[in-house]
This record gives sequence, C-alpha cells and structure tokens, in this order.
Amino acid sequence: MNRKKGLLLGVVLVALAVLGVSQLVVGKEKEIIPAEEMKKMLESRYAGEVGLITLVENGSQDLYSSTLQGSNGVYQIGTDAYSGQVLHIIPLKVDRAQETQVEEPTKSEQPPHAQADQSAGISLDQARAIALQQVEGRFESIEVEEVNGALAYEVELETPDHQEVKVQVDAYTGMVLSVVWED
Repeated sequence: MNRKKGLLLGVVLVALAVLGVSQLVVGKEKEIIPAEEMKKMLESRYAGEVGLITLVENGSQDLYSSTLQGSNGVYQIGTDAYSGQVLHIIPLKVDRAQETQVEEPTKSEQPPHAQADQSAGISLDQARAIALQQVEGRFESIEVEEVNGALAYEVELETPDHQEVKVQVDAYTGMVLSVVWED
C-alpha cells in the first residue's frame, strides 16, 4: 500500500514538474521586447532615427508605435511587441526635395506593374535610380515584394559583362537591403 502511494506521489510530482517547466517556456515566448531594444532593432533595419516609441496594448496583439525620421521624410512604424516584425509603415511627411530625379524609362523598359504603391515613401523610378547607383548596369525589371513584413522593391539589372544582379531597396526609406549577384 505504501509503495502504491509512493508511486502515485512520484507521478504527481513529475506531472507538476513538467507543467511548471512548460509554463516557464510559454512565459518566455510571450515576453514583450523592451522599448530600447525595439528602437535599436528599427534603427539597424532602417536608415534614420527612431523618435517616440509607444507600447500599444490591445488584448490580442500588443504592438509598438514609433516614428522614424529618415533622410526623405517621417514615417510611423507599427511593430509586433513580441517578435519585432514590422506590421506597417505609414509615411507621415515625405520630403519631396530629397527625391532623386531620374530619366523616364522607355516603353520597352517599363515594368508591367509600373504603378507605384501610393503608400510607399519612394517611387519605382527612385528605387531604380538607387539600384543603378549601387551597380553599374542596364535596368531589366522591378517588382514590389514584402520582405520581413515590410515593402521592398526588387530591381533587376544586367552589368556590362552580362551578369544579372538583384538589388532590394526598402520602399519607404530608400535604403539598400541587399545586392545579390546571380551565377
């Protein structure tokens, strides 16, 4: 009889230990990223300075609302408070004087979806110009895509030695996210 009680007590203790460990793990997954850490994450991701950053608690989804002063304007950025994923970027004030002037592409160069997203901070032509500043070459095409929850332009170029290059440009700040040389 004592042996059965001891075995039962052991099973209960193991179950409680497993439950306690699982609660610790679940609790770790739901920790809100500190505001200063979120600010550093945003400043490393986007060219500019993050100003006001506020935690907005909304039952099902807590997020940070912050402002970013970039070289071509001011943006409001919403990020998930737990993962740091950018949920939205809204241009508040775009400085049109900072925009790059570029030649209009000819009809054959015009991408099929040449209408820029009106919420983007920079135009398709500006993204094209930024990419051509990074890599000497001939413009091939441009696409709008989502990268880590943020809008980006993927500009395809061909170098004078016929090598293809893809340049990703952040659609809001104009920052070059990557330059990939195709084999």
